Amino acid sequence: MPSLGKMQKPFWLLFAALVSAGFIYARFFEPHLVKVSETRIVSERLETAERPIRLVHISDLHLSGFSDYERLVIDKVNSLQPDLICITGDFFKHSRVLEEPNSATFKRQAQAIQLFANALAAPHGVYAVRGNHDFSNDKETSNLLLEMLASTGVTVLADQSRQAVVHGATLWLAGVDFPEDKPQSRACFAVAGDSAESWLRSGPSNRNSYAHLHRTESAPEWYNYRFSGRFRLSGEATAIGVTFYSQMHRGWDRFYRLRNYAGHPSLHLSAHGTRLDSEKSADTGVVPEKNRWYRFIVIAETESLYTRIAAKVWPQDLPEPLHWQAEATDTSSTRIRGGTIGVWSAHDGEHDFDDLVVQVGQNTVVTEDFSSPQGTWVSYNFHHQALPALLAGREEKTFCLFLSHTPDLAVHTRGLEVDLVLSGHTHGGQLQLPFIGSPVVRIGMGRRYMEGFHDLGYTRLKVNRGIGTVHLPLRFNSPPEIALIELCPAR
Repeated sequence: MPSLGKMQKPFWLLFAALVSAGFIYARFFEPHLVKVSETRIVSERLETAERPIRLVHISDLHLSGFSDYERLVIDKVNSLQPDLICITGDFFKHSRVLEEPNSATFKRQAQAIQLFANALAAPHGVYAVRGNHDFSNDKETSNLLLEMLASTGVTVLADQSRQAVVHGATLWLAGVDFPEDKPQSRACFAVAGDSAESWLRSGPSNRNSYAHLHRTESAPEWYNYRFSGRFRLSGEATAIGVTFYSQMHRGWDRFYRLRNYAGHPSLHLSAHGTRLDSEKSADTGVVPEKNRWYRFIVIAETESLYTRIAAKVWPQDLPEPLHWQAEATDTSSTRIRGGTIGVWSAHDGEHDFDDLVVQVGQNTVVTEDFSSPQGTWVSYNFHHQALPALLAGREEKTFCLFLSHTPDLAVHTRGLEVDLVLSGHTHGGQLQLPFIGSPVVRIGMGRRYMEGFHDLGYTRLKVNRGIGTVHLPLRFNSPPEIALIELCPAR
């Protein structure tokens, strides 16, 4: 009679063989088995379309190089004869490569991105948003993807919207452009205060936190202006600042800033995404005390050969200084010639901002005391706040298409008459294990929305499984996806 151990041995051998076969399949086969999914959407808002609009959606490229696989994906995309192509982020393999923009790895991935984008063919354009792997931690390298894609003709919807007329129908395309961070990583700015007054406040954060006054792409650029207001540090706060000539509302990590922080406690002028000619005269010498309001005035002037900035800061209960305490110029090729205003905070404590005023010549274009916020203040990394601004100006009967790296944006479109949200980020789970499913669910909407097409009632949502892989070069029961979506008139 055979022993129990001998009876179990064939089972374990079979199990080991299945696991080995599964690993080989997940590593060397499925990551290259690109599937084309097809969806048809009928809408009365497309009634002027002369024929169906062919939209191809891809996501999560995670390009480490340009190989036969990337050529296969491009050939499949172009063979579908798309009218337009939408890409919902994660071009780079991993965000850490952005911390080393001079490395061979970065240059290889950047070249792959440009080759990939250049090879795509769509007569009505290629539109894209950035994903969480396309951002560095508050470094100018976040701008490099915008520059690369712009050189290939791709339109990056960095918190922006565009109209496109395709086969006689007008499409409103909008995209939100913020990386996904843990909630505690960046602070959300919100209105706070007491019964007498209110102000804009941010709390603690691990990373640099921003909010800016969002302006549409079509709005005239502000330049030659005077920016004034007040701010206050509270609790353990050691860092606070305001930004001006900011291009953050256009997706560019470029601005001038008046700020202080623990390593440089006096308020001083600095440049981000460009550089000042000298920092010696850019320091106000003012070290703000906690729990005390300080007034500030900064000016920014655009001349033919340089940009000039100046600032003064003083305690609210004392007279305004007669002269500028800090002055600087920027004559570099990257100098900023105009932009919006914003606020900045980092690290511990609370940071308050109030009475923000922008004057262009004799005209006051912003007066913001936050008792009833006049503009759209968008906090970096809290991308759904940009939705009202991105829908402003859209005609009621225009089909609205939103690009968002993460599908969680869709829940914020309720009541906004958004027709379709395209997203990725999930990779469809990447590893869909038998009886378990994906070990990781990285979206707030839950496991049900990890992939596929979903009619939410108030909008439609497409979650793409993506083209590449991240962390592990494996796919199982979640093959790469190219989505073909036909937008059809209701007739």
